[in-house]
Amino acid sequence: MSNFLSTLTKEQKHSRESDLVAKHKRLVISLAYNFAKQSKNYNDLDDYIQVGYIGLLKAIRKYKGINSLVTMAWKYINWEILNYISKNNKLYKCEFNNNDFIFSDKSSSNFDDYLPTLSQDESNILHLRMSGYTFIEIGAVIGYSRYTARNRYMSVINKIQSTK
Repeated sequence: MSNFLSTLTKEQKHSRESDLVAKHKRLVISLAYNFAKQSKNYNDLDDYIQVGYIGLLKAIRKYKGINSLVTMAWKYINWEILNYISKNNKLYKCEFNNNDFIFSDKSSSNFDDYLPTLSQDESNILHLRMSGYTFIEIGAVIGYSRYTARNRYMSVINKIQSTK
């Protein structure tokens, strides 16, 4: 199935994209605010919002009309903001709460400083989970059951926590 915008003219696509971006503005702002709140750095909020809009636009352009656009956009927006943080050395100390990541005070410019040596599978699982994927989705991507994906994710968390 092709993109739901593929049958429109260039002007119609631009108009439809603008409408969808305006409609999902609150989602972008909310996710950007959450990153700023977790990092306790509200100075970067505007940057997070701008990068979030890029993620939203990417999601709109890849959306095929099958599932919810919001679900897809959430993943793209989070991914873009995380990439922005990582590429601009705005990484924060990574801690865990209820088996998920929380960012706190800036302490290093390299995310790898927080991680022990991880296998490729472990790194992929961690990356997908941080991108907002569920264990069912992670299992489908990597070829595990959701239970195996969850167990591998928990072992990664334990490995990281043991290096604190």
